[in-house]
Amino acid sequence: MKIRRFTAPDVRQAIRQVREAMGADAVILSNRSVGEGVEIVAATDYEDTTPKQVLNAQRRDGAEPLPEKRTSFADQSGGSQEPILLEMRQEMKNLRNLVETQLSDLAWGEMGRRNPSKAQLLRRLMGLDLAPDLCQQLAAQVNNEGDPHQIWKQALKGLTDLIPIANDDILSDGGIIALVGPTGVGKTTSVAKLAARFALCHGLHSVALVTTDCFRIGAQEQLHTYGRILGIPVKVARDQQTLQETLEYLADRRLVLIDTAGMSQRDMHLTEQFTMLAGGTLEIRNYLVLSAATQFSVLDEIARKFNRIDLAGCILTKLDEAVSLGGMVSAAICHHLPLAYVCDGQRVPEDFAPARAQNIVHLLSKYAHEQGKGLTDEVLAQTFRRGGAYAHV
Repeated sequence: MKIRRFTAPDVRQAIRQVREAMGADAVILSNRSVGEGVEIVAATDYEDTTPKQVLNAQRRDGAEPLPEKRTSFADQSGGSQEPILLEMRQEMKNLRNLVETQLSDLAWGEMGRRNPSKAQLLRRLMGLDLAPDLCQQLAAQVNNEGDPHQIWKQALKGLTDLIPIANDDILSDGGIIALVGPTGVGKTTSVAKLAARFALCHGLHSVALVTTDCFRIGAQEQLHTYGRILGIPVKVARDQQTLQETLEYLADRRLVLIDTAGMSQRDMHLTEQFTMLAGGTLEIRNYLVLSAATQFSVLDEIARKFNRIDLAGCILTKLDEAVSLGGMVSAAICHHLPLAYVCDGQRVPEDFAPARAQNIVHLLSKYAHEQGKGLTDEVLAQTFRRGGAYAHV
């Protein structure tokens, strides 16, 4: 363990000395008022330090030691660790979190005084529920001097340019299209909307439907119902071989839509589904279907897992149920996931449209305004700390 004592006129300057001298991994062991101002005792490299070394080091530096506890030694096999060591590590972890919180608060407050325009811009961007790192990126690209309205327009323009939009158009190009994604995001309804739109433009005999969902009770019946209403044939493929045979049989159709089984990103059968779609000689374009009402952390995990197959784009559903689009926009930008279509209702085929970056940013701003979301300095500082962005302020 490396322990050092720092003295400064106030806490802010003392913590700054700690960071400059010992780095961000340092933890505060104690602090007290002295004649010169404030004294802080900090430590690094504490993970492999024994409790006795910690106590002795604290006593040498005049800091109040942690309360001594009776040591319960590990057995000869080394199967467990001393409880006091585990407890001290937890206490040090808590101290580190406390220091990080203080540093993020200080950094945010200092930036607010040094560059109030940038602070205000970051506040508004965070109000859109965008990821902290994305907010920092946008703020860095904008000239933060001048009229706040123009600054905000520049930031929204930068955000619009970052949103990836799919270049291909299913409704024009056709092909073999598979919709993949978690359960309940609206894959089957999206299949029906695409089929109805394509049939209206190119005729009923130009499109066919295939389902690979053999897991859920009644899942095939829903697609069969849509097929009967639209007058479009529906086929069932239970494995990779029957899927290839079915696609070859439907080779005369301009558009074949595959409705896959909804699976969690943690489902063990997900790899089997990927293999089923990736195999064979016929090219299948895969589109990930995501609900706009999903939190960013979940969207991030879903995108990471489903990116294991080649994704041509994303269909965004349930815009009418979302209270914010910040998480979805952040995930699309983070994972370079092109947006192809958006759905804002259950009506077939009306509630369906091509994705447009400007329209998405407009809805993003509208939802944030309707929510009237206000962020305090404390919330902003903590959010940036969790997002790993406060160190760049």
